[in-house]
Amino acid sequence: MAELLNVAKLVDRAAPPSEDRRAKWLRRCQLWSVSGILPTASSQPASEGRRRRLYRTETIWLAAVLLRVSDFIVDTNVLAGLSRDIQRAAKGRSAFARWWRDVMRGNRSAYMFFSSTDMQIRLSTTLNLLGPHLLDETAIILDLTEVFAVVRENAARD
Repeated sequence: MAELLNVAKLVDRAAPPSEDRRAKWLRRCQLWSVSGILPTASSQPASEGRRRRLYRTETIWLAAVLLRVSDFIVDTNVLAGLSRDIQRAAKGRSAFARWWRDVMRGNRSAYMFFSSTDMQIRLSTTLNLLGPHLLDETAIILDLTEVFAVVRENAARD
């Protein structure tokens, strides 16, 4: 049976940069689970009538990206769109899906460029290829190689 993670373990594996940020990320994940931005594996009733959300281990990668983007963009409609786009594109045999799996495994260097202006994700193996887009729009660039390396390290420690 696949491992299921509670929200605290999910956030810890996503590697928040500080305790303050960890508290914010915990709250965001809880809210995103309710609103459907972050997919849950299941809900279980816990004692005292509260529901405990559980996540599949594959959700860590999406959460790591969304949490870092949310430090700069707080509009939940933008985050929901980004989440949907990544989830949809990461399935199957598409070029994005293969790229996403390679980066998750550490087999490829990669950057993700996200423009909230045109709501578009661009992918690149080097920053040089993203250069032309930087002059025209406000964007967030994530070094997914580094982000996912930390996620893999945290998963190995558990």
